[in-house]
Amino acid sequence: MSVAIIGAGLAGLACARTLAQHGIDSQIFESSDGVGGRVRTDEVDGYRLDRGFQILLTAYPEVGRSLELDALEMRYFERGAVVRISGENFHVADPLSNPHLLFQTMRAPIGSISDKLRLLALVASARRGSVNDLLHRSDTSTLDLLNKRRFSKRMIQNFWQPLFSGIQLDPDLEVSSLRFLLILRMLASGASGVPARGMGEITKQLASLLAPGTIHLEAPAVAVSGSHVIIDGGTTIAADAVVVATDGPSASRLLDIPDPGSRSTSCIWFSADA
Repeated sequence: MSVAIIGAGLAGLACARTLAQHGIDSQIFESSDGVGGRVRTDEVDGYRLDRGFQILLTAYPEVGRSLELDALEMRYFERGAVVRISGENFHVADPLSNPHLLFQTMRAPIGSISDKLRLLALVASARRGSVNDLLHRSDTSTLDLLNKRRFSKRMIQNFWQPLFSGIQLDPDLEVSSLRFLLILRMLASGASGVPARGMGEITKQLASLLAPGTIHLEAPAVAVSGSHVIIDGGTTIAADAVVVATDGPSASRLLDIPDPGSRSTSCIWFSADA
């Protein structure tokens, strides 16, 4: 059996590796000049810049199965958040892992004491049971869940909206509450950080595990017809199956299906003296 994969981003590379582990040959066709897609690091004027704000959450089950973290030389962040209100920074930390920040957490004006106790209860709820159990709970929007949990408007505006605007690109907290709880569980259960040489090292590591000749760069797919992939220039690739591992708008063009839409974002990088 042979599989043609369109896109050498995180999904496409992971797909190829999983297929190889089961003895199935695959070929990846990538439109750009390198692997990674959105999980890529560019070098600009001596700086290594990730494509957007990204962190790796080590609690994700797939991380343990697919990545060698020691080889990535991970640089980890302290668990918690820094919230800026009225020109002042306030620490909001996990009291179990950072007991020295308990006082600062309690005085942070993100919400009431009751809000902070509700935060602890929500984290405990997210960590209860297995991930599979969590994903089979009743679903609603993130905002509806927070309202049902009786978080104040101040807590939602000062803490939840800024935090998940960055993580989920969801300032209105309208996406799935199950997705929200899964991310909250991962934040609370494991470490978060970035590889020393940038997030692009993750996809480079995955690519290095594939057989030579698996990845074809600067080979943009322009159409998919059944089990055939048509590459820009007219080359047709025949396979037993095709996996489209691209962003939503690109997939819609290739498959002639409705565009699922996407959330755009901008990332601004600053340099500072060490």
